[in-house]
Amino acid sequence: MLYFNYLFLIVNRRIPESAIFGGAVIQLEDWNTPDEILSSELEIIEKYKPVYIYCVVESTKLSEINVLEKHGYHFVEFRIYCQLNLSEINISTKSFYPFTAALIGHNSDIKAAESLLLEGYSDDRYSNDPGIGKSLAKKRIVENLYKSYRAHPKEFVLGVFNSQSEKLVAFRSGELIGKNEAIYYQYGVDKTMPYEAMVGMLESFTIEYLKGRHVQIIHSVSTGFNIHELNRLISDNNFKIVKTKVLVRKLVNPDLWA
Repeated sequence: MLYFNYLFLIVNRRIPESAIFGGAVIQLEDWNTPDEILSSELEIIEKYKPVYIYCVVESTKLSEINVLEKHGYHFVEFRIYCQLNLSEINISTKSFYPFTAALIGHNSDIKAAESLLLEGYSDDRYSNDPGIGKSLAKKRIVENLYKSYRAHPKEFVLGVFNSQSEKLVAFRSGELIGKNEAIYYQYGVDKTMPYEAMVGMLESFTIEYLKGRHVQIIHSVSTGFNIHELNRLISDNNFKIVKTKVLVRKLVNPDLWA
């Protein structure tokens, strides 16, 4: 039997989907076989009346993925989990003048970060899920950005600024987890700037910031179709792939947001 209250609270604490969809969004965790999910599904639906149920499965467990797909759980994302060990990284940002990095702490700066986010390429599962409208996907990524902004110091939104114009040219959000680990969330780069140079600079500033917070391991999760981002993490920044998973979801009541 699944611990329904525990699962429901985890999801609502971590992400704002429930508020966006106007109903419960439940991630199923701590299950051993798909039969546990299927035998408990009706009780979950009756208890929480969710609009969306999802879980992640190891990508090599094809039989489990197949069983869940036969019961209405559709494949929506192939996830690649990477890690970077900062003890192997020596970095300096002294040569990046006139660009400097600082935590975003003003409303005008977070609005500028929102603009950069919306101008960029969205590779999250909602933006590419044909069962979910683009407007909800857009609202979700914006809400996640502001969640990181409000959750400081546990989460962070680090901005890169042109010190001469005081203009925000890039940002990276993430979260400090445990004593010495962090996870990347979102980022954006000014389209008028050279992308490769700016994203490399952003990476350097972020690593320098996290090392200053005594972070030793950085986690990053990429979607499988975003080959450019994956190659950048591995080739340019020495991230290493540690595991892959498949996310499957069931839309229980999409009429609530139609």
